[in-house]
Amino acid sequence: MSRLRRVCAAVALYAVVTLGILGVGGMGPIATAVPPPAAASAITNYGACIAGQGTGDLLLMIDESASLRQSDPGGARVTAAKYLIDRLASYADRNHLAVDVAIAGFSTDFTVDRGWTPVTPQNADDLKAVVDRFANRVDGNDTDYLTALEAARAYLAQRPHGTGNAPRCQAIGWFTDGAFDFQNRSGLSVPYAPGVDMSTEAGVAEAVSLGANQICRPGGVADQIRSSGIVIFGVGLVGGGAQTPNFTDMRRIVEGSAAGAGDCGAVKSPKPGDFHEASDIDQLLFAFDQLSTPGQQPTVHDTGVCAGTVCDTARHNFTLDDSIDFVDLLAKSDPSLVPYLVSPANEQLRIPIQNEPHVDQLTIAGAGVTYKWETADTVRISLSKPNAPWSGQWALTFVDEGGAGTGVSQSSISLEAGVRPARLDQAALAAGQTPAPGPSQSQELKFGLVDRGGQTKDSSSLLGEVSLTIDLVPPGGVPDPAKFAPVVLSKAEIGQPLRLDLSRVTAGHYDMALGLKLSTAPTVDSAGAAVPGTELVTVPIRLPIDIGPAVGYPTIATALDFGQSSRAGTVTAKLPVTGPGCVWIEKATPDLSGNPAGVGAVTVGAQRDGSSREKCLNLDDGKNGTIDVELTTENEAKGALTGTFVVSSVSNDAPDKVVNQNVNLTLELTKSLDTQTFWLTLLLALLLGPGLPLLLLYAAKWLTARIPAQPLLAVEIPVMIDAGTVLRDGEPFALRERDLVDPVPGLHKPTRRLRVGSIELATHIGRSPFGSGYVAAQKTMLLSASSETPASIGSPPRARLPLAIHNKWIVVSDPSWAPDRAAVILMTSGMTDQTQRDAIAGDLARRLPALLAELRSGTPGSIPAGPAGAGPGIGDPFGPGGGDPFGPGGSDPFGPGGSDLFGPGGGDSHAPASTGGSVPPSAPPAPFGGPPPPPQYSGARSDGPPPPPPPPQYGGSPDQQGNQW
Repeated sequence: MSRLRRVCAAVALYAVVTLGILGVGGMGPIATAVPPPAAASAITNYGACIAGQGTGDLLLMIDESASLRQSDPGGARVTAAKYLIDRLASYADRNHLAVDVAIAGFSTDFTVDRGWTPVTPQNADDLKAVVDRFANRVDGNDTDYLTALEAARAYLAQRPHGTGNAPRCQAIGWFTDGAFDFQNRSGLSVPYAPGVDMSTEAGVAEAVSLGANQICRPGGVADQIRSSGIVIFGVGLVGGGAQTPNFTDMRRIVEGSAAGAGDCGAVKSPKPGDFHEASDIDQLLFAFDQLSTPGQQPTVHDTGVCAGTVCDTARHNFTLDDSIDFVDLLAKSDPSLVPYLVSPANEQLRIPIQNEPHVDQLTIAGAGVTYKWETADTVRISLSKPNAPWSGQWALTFVDEGGAGTGVSQSSISLEAGVRPARLDQAALAAGQTPAPGPSQSQELKFGLVDRGGQTKDSSSLLGEVSLTIDLVPPGGVPDPAKFAPVVLSKAEIGQPLRLDLSRVTAGHYDMALGLKLSTAPTVDSAGAAVPGTELVTVPIRLPIDIGPAVGYPTIATALDFGQSSRAGTVTAKLPVTGPGCVWIEKATPDLSGNPAGVGAVTVGAQRDGSSREKCLNLDDGKNGTIDVELTTENEAKGALTGTFVVSSVSNDAPDKVVNQNVNLTLELTKSLDTQTFWLTLLLALLLGPGLPLLLLYAAKWLTARIPAQPLLAVEIPVMIDAGTVLRDGEPFALRERDLVDPVPGLHKPTRRLRVGSIELATHIGRSPFGSGYVAAQKTMLLSASSETPASIGSPPRARLPLAIHNKWIVVSDPSWAPDRAAVILMTSGMTDQTQRDAIAGDLARRLPALLAELRSGTPGSIPAGPAGAGPGIGDPFGPGGGDPFGPGGSDPFGPGGSDLFGPGGGDSHAPASTGGSVPPSAPPAPFGGPPPPPQYSGARSDGPPPPPPPPQYGGSPDQQGNQW
């Protein structure tokens, strides 16, 4: 492997102006057309998506291979990831964004260490504690790109859709020090290179070649990731190891091509990812910082240093006015140099260097200043706006207080103005509309600015220059000015009604890109010389929109999700249609962008009604209907099937003029377990002897599969969902004073079984001999799911949790209840404070409506499977699925009554109930229709004194059982 050059000093930071939301509003002139913007970077597109939708996912995928002992001995990737979490939490909190982070490690396998967690100031320390574990996680043998990327894509695919059923804003932060490679050794094999002898270097090279082809062939894993809307930020760690890394393949995967190495995949637009190399912790901090303020253009400034005192020749200047409310700087120079802040009145503030005592309270010109030395070289400085004006030219300088002032300093300055571009109307858009006046041919729209709280802000209140650009971005991410010419609104036009020309735009899904250009007001320096304002260059935020058909034609959904399938053959989904007009789908091969290996021929067509022009679905004006769409695959496969198919329609007024519309399709394919082959292979292994190490692995996993002996508090609460809001006794869900005060008995020692509220939990080891066990609710007629991913397993779905069930929640539903009724069980550690408990309750209130809808949908696979090493799911060497360790239905291959490899324990347990837990074997969960056993702790329900009402009586409707809904 070859050493790569250092990341250039210009690796990014952001001039932060803010993000966009929807509002209400307007009518008026046509704005001036402007040239289309240059192609954006992947990180720009990701930030623009979060800006528009207000939510996003970031999966941190961190290498844990043994070579990191040489390439990253100081754990730079850990320090940088923790910096990212702090910055992202602060930024998301200020700008009211909901960004979730998951953390996974990879080498030979892909293992999720922390499931999806909101990045908030309250959760930041918890997330950083997970990242800390990677400092010593350097014992992996291999660097398996294909396994990691396949698993990461599948893990992200389990997340809900974004705004308006648009693709969710998702990204993978991928950090590694090595190329796609394995250590050749006997017994090594990978599923994508069957029969290849990987005990030789030639065999390893062949396996890597096969894996790289699976990633980079047209429709392969790289294209499946890109066509799912996922962008990748790759960071190659260049350390001091004996071997220098070769990141050619990684760069091809991330960016779509690499110089001299050819292309990877066929989906190249929008830009699929950004790749950077980092040879030290400071460069890695700058690379991570790109993700910390999503949606902003990178800026950077390099200059010299001052000798002895602050000077004018080595200033990092920035101009503020009173529209700026927050300033953040990341700066780097030699450890002995001292940073100074300089105000417009030439007031100077010395920032203590790392080996000096920390000062908590610093001010300059009335502005509060906080700082943190991330490393000996790199400091982060934040300024909060004072009550008094702070307009003028500011500066940061580095001073060599006792030397000659030689050296270089680097800084990047992020300014936040606290305003966001926004669409201020809710009018529907239709293809074919022109800006000419007329009731059916014009569309009255309004675009403006809002503050952090979503209140409309007058653009004239901003002191510098302001303009707003509006563009349409079609699928594929490349605007076409021949179909829609971007328009620009001047400062005076922002907030005024306008008309867009959609006469050349076809119906379908688009992103509306709103680009705000803003600068601070010009000023003068201390000598009276004119100083221009600082430009805050933002990227267009992206609002997902659907442009409807021309007047008189039916409205057709722009995307169709076929769910998940583990077998070849036909799956169906319903395509919503609204009249007037007639709609049909002729059977044809779709245009595939993601095409899993071996899937064979694929066709899409209507099932019966709507299968041809003669059998089209005819609807009157405003009437709703659906077409049953069949998608057929020839062979079993694993991966994301993505692409488009054609839907045809005619107007009742013009039956001879056919209009075709592309509809996006998605289908998650998972290979089912070949039970016969599995049992034959296992029995042969046991008979011939090599199965003994496998049994030892299972035994070790079983021994550690216990719920840890830590104090656990729990409360069970009936809830209902009303218009997407979780209600408790008719009020928005919130915790009360008497909640979470009583401990759950049975955790004086680690246990395999535990009753919490109305359900019994038991540990499982899963099919894989590797990784950790997990906890699942015992089989009953009840439906249940958890706050974790995967939320449940089996059929009917049962809640699935990690072994550490503390600080999690479960939703329980009886099939006989109304779909909007459920009970929730919150479980917290005895060490949590009120802030942490409120964060868990807030997570429940935010996610429960969608999770309960999935739970009650009855759609097979609607509760997705989980990651490798933790039971059935992603990366499981015996195939995906939501069942128990061996075979369908939870049957124990070595004894009746259970589903685990060891012990005859009842139900799903891994040991007899007498080995631990609070419920003896004689007290199983209540059968369907009868009352459950009472909770094994007092205060399981704490809806108020005195005394708490009984737990929900599962088996009948809530009202029949007398619960307080």
